Amino acid sequence: MEKYRDGQRELHCVFVDLEKAYDRVPREELWYCMRKSGVAEKYVRVVQDMYERSRTVVKCAVGQTEEFKVEVGLHQGSALSPFLFAMVMDQLSEKGACGGMKVSHSKTEYMCVNEREGSGTVRLQGEELKKVQEFKYLGSTVQSNGECGKE
Repeated sequence: MEKYRDGQRELHCVFVDLEKAYDRVPREELWYCMRKSGVAEKYVRVVQDMYERSRTVVKCAVGQTEEFKVEVGLHQGSALSPFLFAMVMDQLSEKGACGGMKVSHSKTEYMCVNEREGSGTVRLQGEELKKVQEFKYLGSTVQSNGECGKE
């Protein structure tokens, strides 16, 4: 971003929000992405084993369901899940595909650094994205003037 700011060149940023991102990662896509990223097969199998055995119940006011197998998504709260998710996103962005993931258009935003007059709009899957002057990301604010600061 600094290179574009200092060089006075436009930089277009799209901040994509995926609906239920961890919940919707297809397991077969996860195994494929791990292998494609160069993860040793023995580690792929260890992670597969962790996920093959995952089961859950749903609790509500009138009781709980029978235990059932969870067949899609990443484990919530696992220290490994952010790394697995990043691996899947890296591979999907290279392929230009969503791999079963669904974009939340209402939360996906667009920003242009060093915007010139009449730079237009950005559309994603046929919908025009909301243009913003700043975006909060991981405790920092990214601004359209190229500055970044902590909240």
